[in-house]
Amino acid sequence: MSHDNDYYSGNGMKKKMNPALKVFLVLFLIAAAAVAAAGAFLASENFQKGFLRKTTLNGVDVSHKTVQEAARLIEERFGSCRIVLRERGQEAISGTLPDFGYTLDRTTLEKELERCRKEQRQDITTLIRKCLYGTRLVSDMPAVRDEEAFNAKVCAASLPSPRVPNVNAELVYDENAHQYSIKPEVLGNEFVDSDLQEYVRKETEVLSAFGKEGEVLTLDVPDSVYILPDVRTDDPGLVMQRDTYNRYCAASVTYQFGSVTETLDWNTVRDWIVFENGQGYLDETRVRDYVTDLAARYDTQYIDRTFHTSVGTDIVIPGGRNEYGYTIRLDDETAQLTADLNSNTAVAREPLYIETNSYGNQYHLRREGRDDLAGTYVEVNISMQHVWFYKNGQLITESDCVTGCVANGTETNTGVYPLAYKESPSVLTGGNAEGGYSTPVTFWMPFTEGQGLHDATWRGSFGGSIYQYSGSHGCVNLPYWAAEAIYGNIETATPIIIYK
Repeated sequence: MSHDNDYYSGNGMKKKMNPALKVFLVLFLIAAAAVAAAGAFLASENFQKGFLRKTTLNGVDVSHKTVQEAARLIEERFGSCRIVLRERGQEAISGTLPDFGYTLDRTTLEKELERCRKEQRQDITTLIRKCLYGTRLVSDMPAVRDEEAFNAKVCAASLPSPRVPNVNAELVYDENAHQYSIKPEVLGNEFVDSDLQEYVRKETEVLSAFGKEGEVLTLDVPDSVYILPDVRTDDPGLVMQRDTYNRYCAASVTYQFGSVTETLDWNTVRDWIVFENGQGYLDETRVRDYVTDLAARYDTQYIDRTFHTSVGTDIVIPGGRNEYGYTIRLDDETAQLTADLNSNTAVAREPLYIETNSYGNQYHLRREGRDDLAGTYVEVNISMQHVWFYKNGQLITESDCVTGCVANGTETNTGVYPLAYKESPSVLTGGNAEGGYSTPVTFWMPFTEGQGLHDATWRGSFGGSIYQYSGSHGCVNLPYWAAEAIYGNIETATPIIIYK
């Protein structure tokens, strides 16, 4: 019977093997076998043309792939990756990377892969470590972009939704409330193609993340790309304009010219608002210009007056003799109109006129629009020695008369004059010393420089040529009945129109 523990000595005598030595020999044989196997494995890995085991590039498993095989695999997966561009939550543009003009530079890619493959084998330590733990390679993909194809893909024309322009915020006026408010802007979706293209380029600059087949890069069109309205709700200029308009837009001034009116309202005043240096205000120069124009259209005093006579002719009375009528006080009316507009309320009134002369006598009686006679006046035709009195368009009375004496140089003044006042009875006085006179009359109606209408009971006849040689001191002498009729119906400031 034999025992494994026994061995023979040199002299042929059988001896037992040391147990420790036996264990050592077993372990040595195992280690030698492991080293031999590892060496064989490493040799196998080292001498193959492809990448080492457990090698990934940008997430793609390229283990044992040759450079060309790895490049082809990466290229295929790169081409299958997609870009999805969304607009306001909805898919707008999509396609593969090649659809967007991206392709891989195959030559550069293979050079990069060869560099990575050699790097795995740079020394035995690296080889062992890479074989044991694997290699995770990360490299930027050498992508080439065809700008023409990219720009054709990434542009407004490629989007399914039509482009809608912005609508600026604007002022709106409520005529019922007499108030302005700001209508908010409406955001459109227009943009400049180059802005969107710049954004997508930036987001796709690093394409190394594209490694998994069918991987999708989802991008959203950023709000910053869209063209913004020029005027927003909070635009300081628009807010200031609204607030300024609201200080004046409810104002109106209705000028009264008898029953005829002329209204100044916001439609006109709006153009008088001036904006400068961040402020809005009422331009008083334009207010004065308006008042000046109003005066040019409605003033009737001291301007040439055309008058249609009772005998059917038209005469022109020079402005220097036209003392009756209306004159707007420019400075006062400008100030009053400015105050009315600043009050931002509706006002109805007459313009501010020059009302009286230095004696306190009224310059005008009434008017109807531009007609300041309004059918009420006394007409004296010196050549015909005749007087007519109209009131509200109706002839009250007419009569022959005697005017100032031509021979004595005391002719009655021609022109248009307001009746200063009326008095009954009265005593007419004039002259001095031996040439003086004092004459009582019943009806006295003066109009200018001591001249007036009155009864002349001392005369036996009127009209004709009496005024040439035996006329008055300048007054218009009337029969008692005619003077009475006029006096009883006439008002202070009634125009007296005297002409030849």
